[in-house]
Formats: sequence, structure tokens, C-alpha cells
Amino acid sequence: MKKFFSIAIMLMAVVAAGAQTDFRHISLDEAAKAAKAEGKLIFIDVYTSWCGPCKMMANQTFPQKLVGDYMNKTFVCVKFDAEKGEGLDVAKLYEVKAYPTFIVATADKKELNRVLGYYEGPKFVEKLQQCVDPDNSPAILRKRYADGERTPKVIKGLAFIIDDDMRTMYQSPERDSLKNVRDTMIDSYFSSLSDEKRLAAENSFIFEYYAKNIDSRQFGFMVENRSKFLPEIKHKADSVIGLVYDNNVMMYLSGEKKYDAASFNALKTAIADGGYNTDKKYDTAYALVEEYAKGDLDKYLAFCKKNYKRLPDDQLASFLDNFSDKYAEATESQRNAASRFLRSILPELPIRPIYICTGEISKLEKIDKH
Repeated sequence: MKKFFSIAIMLMAVVAAGAQTDFRHISLDEAAKAAKAEGKLIFIDVYTSWCGPCKMMANQTFPQKLVGDYMNKTFVCVKFDAEKGEGLDVAKLYEVKAYPTFIVATADKKELNRVLGYYEGPKFVEKLQQCVDPDNSPAILRKRYADGERTPKVIKGLAFIIDDDMRTMYQSPERDSLKNVRDTMIDSYFSSLSDEKRLAAENSFIFEYYAKNIDSRQFGFMVENRSKFLPEIKHKADSVIGLVYDNNVMMYLSGEKKYDAASFNALKTAIADGGYNTDKKYDTAYALVEEYAKGDLDKYLAFCKKNYKRLPDDQLASFLDNFSDKYAEATESQRNAASRFLRSILPELPIRPIYICTGEISKLEKIDKH
């Protein structure tokens, strides 16, 4: 029996190892030699020890079977800490400015393409599949677009390149400019398509990645035509629609989105009609939004005390976010009452809401001091 379990454990270890990305502990020169010998490309992960998205990739994305199967078949994979040893030279060689940066290179160490930042498994594989195609290099795609080519491959490739550029420009004015360029390109391409073409699998990227604005034509088309998509695309469309609805409810709940009765009721109707509130998970959030909209902060706080526990954990953060802003024009007594309420619930909150709650308490009490 013991022998049986030992063999079972060994087999499980082999399966687990085969299911994740195999990063080799070798130099870049050794990786180049291995790539030539095995007929593969080189995948270079340039990271730092303090980088959050780097850790997310290491812990969440690279261990996935989907990712490991593709990467182990296609690349000799190596990783380097940009602040240590050979990593210093690798970061300089490829002019790495942000982390994580993933370089796809030939066996001669010539860069073909790069990917920046955190990605979930399926999209990361899709990005890599684009990277290994020489026709998907940024220079070639930009030239094809400038020459008037408007194919799914060109539009999708350029949109992904702009996404990567935006990741290096957090809180930069240039980021908004790039986003406008991308959105204009996507919108123009979408406008040029017939309904039949919009529903085609080759254009599903529009809805999967670029239809997350509830007021956009792309989102409206996706909602109106969700039953017409191919089954595998419909599944993705349903997920995106649900995510967009959820984000909008949370924006109302946090106060990020200004309450308008007609727009809010239209959102509630759309969610109900689409079957996205079958378990009534939004009912408490709806009630909190509508209670605050009445304008009586004393009654709102009493309503919060009575009902906040009914919120699912994933909605608590939005409920607490910007809570102090609702009391910016309140009396000192009302702000003190709001602060006491937040302090009273603090010990029972999950970790992320605790962080938000402490920040809101600090803001409320700073308002009092001024």
C-alpha cells in the first residue's frame, strides 16, 4: 500500500511539473544554444523581486497547464532579475523600462516582440501566439495599417501593441491619448463591418477586450445579439456583459458614478432581462444606492448599519470606497457618526475592505480637524 501511494505521489508530481512553464536555470547564451539545438525561440522573463504583477504571473499564470503546454513546446524559457547578476545586462540589452517585460527572441537573441505586464492565462497565450509570427511585429503591423489594410489580424495586433504601450504610461497624460487612438481605431473598424462580420469568430476580440464601456456601440451590439454568437464566443460575451454590468453597479455603489434615476433603473432592467441577478446578489447594492440618492445622510447611515452585512464580500470594497466623499458637506456630528460606524465594522471585514475602510476613516477624521 505504501508503495502504491509513493508511486501515485510521484505520478502527480510529474503531471504537475508537465502542466507548468519550465523555466531553465541557465544563462542567456546557454538559452540561445539550446534554442538552436531544439528549433525553438527564446522566452525571457525580466522581473524584479518587488514587482507585484511579476509575482502574479509567477504564481497564477505560468503554472497553468494551458500556458505551460504552449510555452514548453515553443520556447526555451529563462528568467532574470533585472537588478541582479546577468539580469542587469539582459535588462540593458533589451532596454527594459517596466516590469514584468517578456521578450520573445530568436535563437540568435534578436528580439521579435515583447509583452508587458500581467495577463491571465488564455490571453497571455494569445499574445505569445501573435508574438511568434514575424508578420505581427509592431513595425510591420503599423506599416500594413498605414497602407490601408483593415483586417482582423492587423487591427487586433495593433490594439494589443497599444495596450502594452499604455501599461508603461500609468498616470501619464500620454496614456489617455493612446487610449483614444486605440478606441478610435476599434470603433472605425467596427463601423466598417456588416452584422454578419461582427458576429464572425475572427472579430470576437472586439467584444472580448474592447466592449467594456456600457455606452459603446460595441457593447450595445453584443447585448442585442448575444444569442447569435457561436457557442464558444457567446460564452465569452456573456462573461463580458456580466462584468460590465457588475462594474457599473459597483460604480454607483461607491459614488464614482453620479446617480441618475432613469439611467440607474435602465441598468437594473438590463441586468434583470439578461438574467444577471437571478440570485438577487445586487438587491442590497441597489437599495443602498437608492437610499443615498434620497439625500438624508442620517437615514442613509442607519440603513447602512442595518443592511451592509447583506452585501457579498466582493461588493463590500465598493460600498466602502469613497465613503468619506459622501460626507464631505455633512455636519461634524454626521461625520463623527460615519467614522464611528466604519470603526465598528472594521474588525469583521475581509483584508481588502479593511485597507479601504481605514483610509476612509482617516479621511473622515481629517475633514473634522479642518
